[in-house]
Amino acid sequence: VNKILEKEQEFPEALYLKAQILWEGFENRSAATSYLEKTMQLAGEGESLYRWASGYLSDMDSRETA
Repeated sequence: VNKILEKEQEFPEALYLKAQILWEGFENRSAATSYLEKTMQLAGEGESLYRWASGYLSDMDSRETA
């Protein structure tokens, strides 16, 4: 994922995957949130990837408060 993002910093699918890795692998909420927000910005509201990123962000929030 890092190699892809080195070549193309605004690759939404790679940003989404990086967010998942940061959260699930390293519990780095702030970095994961940043990547999810960037994914949503690039994907646009009507896109599936936007909904996935938004849902993932909500899931992260619910796990934090549980």
